[in-house]
Amino acid sequence: QDYRLPVGRSTAWVTAYVGVALAESDHSDAVQRSAGAAADWLEQHRPTPQGWGYTDHTGPDADSSAFALTLLRLAGKTPLPSDLTWLRQRWHMDGGFATYARDDAWGTPHNDVTPAAFLALAPADQIALHDDVLKVLARERCKDGTWTSYW
Repeated sequence: QDYRLPVGRSTAWVTAYVGVALAESDHSDAVQRSAGAAADWLEQHRPTPQGWGYTDHTGPDADSSAFALTLLRLAGKTPLPSDLTWLRQRWHMDGGFATYARDDAWGTPHNDVTPAAFLALAPADQIALHDDVLKVLARERCKDGTWTSYW
């Protein structure tokens, strides 16, 4: 658990994010076992039928789910098709992935979420969205080569 915010401390998001960082940073047995334990926890700790959320009560969101799906793959696990479909549904044709499916700012596409969500998609969805994602990222890139953050 980490990041004490008004909605509570992050559980699934921080577990998935740190698990991905571990799995990609060091291939020693001890580090890979830790990443695998994080993936096991995510599989066993599912407060919603699809996706994962920042906390148990915030509902599933695209970036928490994207990092969880990525970690599952890195740990040699097969993501559930329903999770991949749920994540794909966060795509907006006008430009990127939204954190939530709702009508406020959290329901609009975010530069922070789009790359992580794209990389976590099923291969067929990555092929289908590849050019659109590149267009979005090129359009949203600042003159100095960075992107603005929602957070």
